[in-house]
Amino acid sequence: MHTHDIVLMSDKNAGTTRKPKMWSAQKTKTVLGPQLCHILRALHALTGCDTDLRIFGIGKGIAFKKAKSSHFAEFLEGTRQKQVTEVSERIIVALYSGSSFSDLNSLRLHLFTDKTINDINSVQIHTLPPTSAAAKFHSLQAR
Repeated sequence: MHTHDIVLMSDKNAGTTRKPKMWSAQKTKTVLGPQLCHILRALHALTGCDTDLRIFGIGKGIAFKKAKSSHFAEFLEGTRQKQVTEVSERIIVALYSGSSFSDLNSLRLHLFTDKTINDINSVQIHTLPPTSAAAKFHSLQAR
C-alpha cells in the first residue's frame, strides 16, 4: 500500500512574490517523535490559535521548548475532565516559570504584587497569567 504525504503550506506570504513555506507532515512527524506529535493540538490550543485567545507572553516557541516536560506527558494521560484541568494548570504555571507556585491564582497574585511594588506604571492586567477558571477553558479546548 502506498501512502501519500500531506504537505502543509503557510499562507503568511500571500499577496507577495515570496515563495510560501511548505512542510512535509511525515517528515515533521519523524523529527518530532510520537509524544510531541500527540500533544501538538493541546500545545496549539494553550498558546492560542485563530479563534482563541492566547496566554499573554507565552508564544508557541517557548511552549514547544517546554513541551518535553513531564507535565505535558501527564496531560496526555489525564482522561477525566478534572485531571485534564489540573494538569493543564500545572503546565501553564510551568510556562510562566512559576514552578514554586501550586496554582495559577497564587502565581497571578505574586506577579501582580511584584509588578505593583516594582513598577511605576499601572499593571497591565493582560500581562498576568490567566486565572485558574480561565485556564480551565483553555485546557478543555486543548483536550
